[in-house]
Amino acid sequence: CKAQNCTKSGPPGYAGLLGEKSVEFLKDPAAFVENSCDQHKSRVFLTRLFMKQTIVIAEHKLLTEFLSHSHENFYNGLKDFTELFGHNIMFANAEEAAQLKCMLLPLFGSNAVESYQTVLNDVLEDWSQKLNINNEINLYEEFKIYL
Repeated sequence: CKAQNCTKSGPPGYAGLLGEKSVEFLKDPAAFVENSCDQHKSRVFLTRLFMKQTIVIAEHKLLTEFLSHSHENFYNGLKDFTELFGHNIMFANAEEAAQLKCMLLPLFGSNAVESYQTVLNDVLEDWSQKLNINNEINLYEEFKIYL
């Protein structure tokens, strides 16, 4: 806030078109979070992404606790990207997310996963035959190409 009597404060620096940290975040979200955690010496920090102040919680237990008990007061800024990603559990309201979770969880039970083993082995065998093992491999990029 730049008003003379304003007491609000946020992350310092130039906000730019997307926000001060948006480009860095988009290049490598995991590296952005880890570097920011190191810089702030905390797994919870405030930053500016896509022109909005954003709280990042990079601690699984704390995030689970927050989402379990505070989700009705939480605005998921990613909802702004629904058109980009399509309708899914991440953007669903609490009731719909709970219904989707009930439908999806059985797909990851031990019996279901065992039934995927043969298909998974075939797919990974086919994929691994196509890899050029004479050079360094970026598995993340290779998975994106394969999928």
